[in-house]
Amino acid sequence: MQFIKYIMIASNFHPYKRQHPSNMRMLLGATTAMTLLIKSAVSANETNLQIKNASKQLAASIRAFATGTSAASECLVKSGQLSKRIAKETLPLSLLEVGISPEVRDNPQVIKATSILSPTLNADCTSTKMSYRNTSSRKTDQ
Repeated sequence: MQFIKYIMIASNFHPYKRQHPSNMRMLLGATTAMTLLIKSAVSANETNLQIKNASKQLAASIRAFATGTSAASECLVKSGQLSKRIAKETLPLSLLEVGISPEVRDNPQVIKATSILSPTLNADCTSTKMSYRNTSSRKTDQ
């Protein structure tokens, strides 16, 4: 409503003065245009918010994948199932295969999460807390 007031002032509109029809059309057109502009701005803000949320979710998924891959690689090296040299060469390749830059391993969140995840891995280098078998058995126990 404030926009209409400003448009009325700017167009020299007075409610008690007889207005020329073209002035009225201009005023109505301006209010319609302003309404559309406001709606498109709100829509653009919603779109930007959706893009930001999607970007954050994608970044979190990338870090989670890198964390799991790094932790599994370290576990395989510690258990003797994989040489350190091969792990060092293949880890960046496995990230690149899914379109993730190997530099993500240097991300502080990935480093911290890897150190937290590593102790939860079992002898097969799968997570004991997050494995499919554990979640399905918990559902059947209830």
